[in-house]
Amino acid sequence: MNWFALAALAFLGFGLTNLMFKVGERVGANIAIITIVLYLLGAIFSVIWFTSQKQLDLNLIQTKPILIGALAALFSIIGTIAVQQALRNGPASLIYPIVGLSALIVITASLLLFKEVVTPKQLIGVVFALIAVALITSK
Repeated sequence: MNWFALAALAFLGFGLTNLMFKVGERVGANIAIITIVLYLLGAIFSVIWFTSQKQLDLNLIQTKPILIGALAALFSIIGTIAVQQALRNGPASLIYPIVGLSALIVITASLLLFKEVVTPKQLIGVVFALIAVALITSK
């Protein structure tokens, strides 16, 4: 599968994941349990997937991926809890466009750390995204 199809699949997967948090909040489900099940099953399915793809060899555990993974987990849980708490009192239609701007962190860091190049057309797209969020969240 090419990178664009995989990115579209990620879009769908993350979108539906976030929708489940909103559904859980609306039906009065315990968000803590939803979060724990999400991360627990995510870990189990990840081990199964990466092992089946020959991308995981538990005999070759290294420190660097463990540290990066631990930091990613910390940031992920902070973001997840923050979104869940925001959904308690705020509309998903305003919260998720703001959360979606998290891509700007990756874009900026990729430019600075990895010297990736952004074309003028891509930069215009980022500016439009910022304008869109500003319009969506303004009263």
